[in-house]
Parts: sequence; C-alpha cells; structure tokens
Amino acid sequence: MSRGPRIIVPERGDGGRAEGVQLGRVGLIAVIGFAIGVVWPRLAGVSLVPSAPVEGARQEVLAEQEATEAQSDGEGAAAEEPEPPTPGERLVIEEYKITSCRDADGKAIKDCGELDAEALLGPALRSLATCPAAENAIGKLSVGVDVDFKARRANDVKSGRSTDLPSAVVKGLLDCVRRSVDDLSWKGVEARHPSYTVYALVEFERPELVKSSSIVPASGSATVRWNVALIRREPNSTAKIRARLTSGTRVIVTARQEEWYRVKYDTKGGEGWVHGAAIGMDVSAPDGPDAEE
Repeated sequence: MSRGPRIIVPERGDGGRAEGVQLGRVGLIAVIGFAIGVVWPRLAGVSLVPSAPVEGARQEVLAEQEATEAQSDGEGAAAEEPEPPTPGERLVIEEYKITSCRDADGKAIKDCGELDAEALLGPALRSLATCPAAENAIGKLSVGVDVDFKARRANDVKSGRSTDLPSAVVKGLLDCVRRSVDDLSWKGVEARHPSYTVYALVEFERPELVKSSSIVPASGSATVRWNVALIRREPNSTAKIRARLTSGTRVIVTARQEEWYRVKYDTKGGEGWVHGAAIGMDVSAPDGPDAEE
C-alpha cells in the first residue's frame, strides 16, 4: 500500500520566541515614532498643514483693507475737487449812478454831468473782497455814498433799494465801506460840482458761476473791432447782455477767462464780459449770437 505525503509541523521552540520579541520591538518603535510625530510639532510650534482661517482675524483684515481703500478714495476726491472761488473773484461792480449833485451852498442841481466814479470809489468797493461779511454773501448790494470834493470827504454810506442781501450781511458790508472811503484817492478825479451822491451796484455772484481756476487777472486797454460787440453779465454767449458797443469803442481789460475778457466799458464803471475776438485778441471766433452781431 502506498503512503501519501507527510506533513511535519515544527514544534515552537526558542526560535519562535525570538521572532516574537523582534516583532514586539518593531511595534514599540512604531508607536514611539508616531507619538513623537504627533507631539513634537505641537511642542515646537510648527504647523505641518495650513490652519483653518480664523473668522475674527479675517474680519480685521477686511476692515483694514476697506479703511485703506476709503482713505485712498478720499484723497483722490480731495485732490480732484477744485477750490471754491474767493469773494474777490465773485465780486462784480455792475454800474455807478449819480442820483444827485449840489452846489457850494448845498442846493440841488439838475444837470450833474459826468463823474469818473470808478476812479474815485472803485478801489474802496473792491476792497469788500476782504470784508468778513462778504465771505458767504450771494446777491446784490446797492451802496450809496455822498462825496464832497471841496472837503475831500466821503460820508453817509447807505444801502439802496436794489439790495437783496440779508440785513446782517448788509450791515457788515456797509461798515467795511465806511472804513474804506476814509482813504479815497481824490487826485486826478475831475468834478463839475462840489458834491454828489453816487450809488454803485455791487454783485456777489454764486460760486458755481465762477471758475476760480480759469479767471486770470489782466490789465491794459483794447478797442472794439466788430461792428457791434456784446458785453455780457457772465463769460458765455448765453448770459444776459449788459451793453452793446460799437466799433472803435475803447475798453479797459481787467481779467480773462479762456477766450472771454472782463472789461470796463464806460465812464460810470460799467463792467462785463466780451469775447476776445470782438476786441482784437488772438482767439478763435465764437459760434452763436456774439459772432452774428
């Protein structure tokens, strides 16, 4: 009878115990290494992976960014915003009017003739630009002054009917005029009669009607070259017309805004804006009513 293969199972001896010891050591080393890998980064303060964002810190960063952007926007807006026009740039003397005149005995005279009121009173009235009451004034001040050429004195400063400013502003402006007329320059001003009452219409224009950055002081004289030149209230071709000057009329230039010139056009001190081409200035001719006249 044939025999099948025999299976021999070795007995557990010293070799098996040694092998188990080795496996135990390997496991112990693995556990110790794992523990070190977990604990050491925490003790050393080292992060091996990115931390989740903290909501409080995120809000602080966003707030700081918004504040920086707002500051930048504010600085940009402040840099672009033009400075408001000064009272001197808004002040315009529209006209002078002689309402009465008197002889040496104080009797009224019917025919007062002409008087260069601008030369006499203009500097005093323009000094209103530095008057504290003029800082926020918007409107018209009709101011009357009695001028005595014999005594070389100006007094009885008063407000006229055309004034439309608040009473407190008017009072402040008139006080400034009273101080200014104490130091008038009488030299060179000719007068037919000993004394006059003169009214001047002073207007403080709205800031939005004045471009302070483009108004440039100017001086000199010019002659009207067009057949008719329109003198306007403001430097544009749609503004109200104050006067019409014929060819050959002489004007005194006081300021410029782009192609428009502010001029004095009569002996009463009337002032307004005329296109530069009308008085021979080197500017392009305008389109519209001023070119058609």
